[in-house]
Formats: sequence, C-alpha cells, structure tokens
Amino acid sequence: MLVVRSVSHRYASTPVLAVTDFELARDEHCALVGASGSGKTTLLHILAGILRPTSGEVTLDGEVLYSSIGHDDRWRARQIGVVPQKLHLLTSLNALDNVRLAQYLVGSSAHTEALMLLTDLGLKERLHARPENLSVGEQQRVAIARAIVNKPRLLLADEPTSSLDDHNAEQAIKLLFEAARRTGALLVVATHDARIRERFARQVNLTRAPS
Repeated sequence: MLVVRSVSHRYASTPVLAVTDFELARDEHCALVGASGSGKTTLLHILAGILRPTSGEVTLDGEVLYSSIGHDDRWRARQIGVVPQKLHLLTSLNALDNVRLAQYLVGSSAHTEALMLLTDLGLKERLHARPENLSVGEQQRVAIARAIVNKPRLLLADEPTSSLDDHNAEQAIKLLFEAARRTGALLVVATHDARIRERFARQVNLTRAPS
C-alpha cells in the first residue's frame, strides 16, 4: 500500500534524511524511530505529501505522491490524515468546526459525520468549546477526529505522546489505533517515546543522514 524508495532530503547543502527502502501493507502499522535529528518529522512530512524529497519516490496505493494527482490538495486531504505534534487547532473555531474544516477542504458537506465522530470520542458535551477551553487530551481527540473524518487511507502522527503523562499517552495511542481501525487506514507514528514503541511490531529505524 505504502512504498518508499530511495528517499533522501537536504536543506540547502545539509543532508537531513536518507531512508532505506521499505513497504507497508494495508493495515500494517509502523513506528518511525531514531534519535533527534534523524529525520523522523521530515520523513513524516514527505509521507504526508507536503514536502517533496530531494530524491526518491513515495507511492500510496500505486499513486505517486508527487505526481500531478499527488499535488492536488483535495486528493491529499482525502487520502492522508495527519495529527501534527503541535495540533494547530484554529482558536477562532470550536471543536466541531475544527473538524468540519477538514471536510470543507475536500468539498464535503456531510457534517453529521464530524458530529458523530466527536461524540464517539467522548466530546459530545464539548462540541462548541474552543481549543483554549479544552484539556490537552480533549484537544488531541479533536485533532484525531479532524485527521480521520475524511476516512483517509494513511494516518500519520508526529510525536503524539511527547507532552503527555503516562495515562494520557496510553489513551492517545489507543485512540490512534482505534482511529486507524475505524477507517481501515495504515497508521505511521514518528516517535522517540519508549512507552509506545513497543506497541508496534513494525519499526523503521532512522539514522542521521551522512554528510
């Protein structure tokens, strides 16, 4: 389903990523692991289709992410859901509208899906609360709902437990696995957190790109 071939990236003259080829089958979940500076977030941005690698190719269900179709924002928003490390919820919108915004970006008006999803994630009483009035755990659930509301084929999460205590970290990873199961998505998580690494049978270990 997801195929990564000879992907590398550099900023100016500085190499930041060089990835050994790997493939992930449908419903095969994976952790991207490695020390700080090994390129985990860079690779996640490449897999999300928001950063074009210096060299190499990524395909999702046979579609090259950087072909003309892969450059289409609506295609990318439908096929790939992202939970960023900094959640980037819009402070001017409430929880429900933050999720509906993801639907708007793909031209969908099926807003009952956003309502049902937030309700299933335990936020029925928090639909109209703005991000500053939500707990960290609630904000993360909104971000997960936003990432999966369009039923993507690939779900990406960047350091989803980095600022969470043990209880909330466990809840977050459970939510991500459940979100992937709910939509039939492949889950890829970039993490340095030993608490959740062991939850992934498949791991891709990144090392610093050679100079």
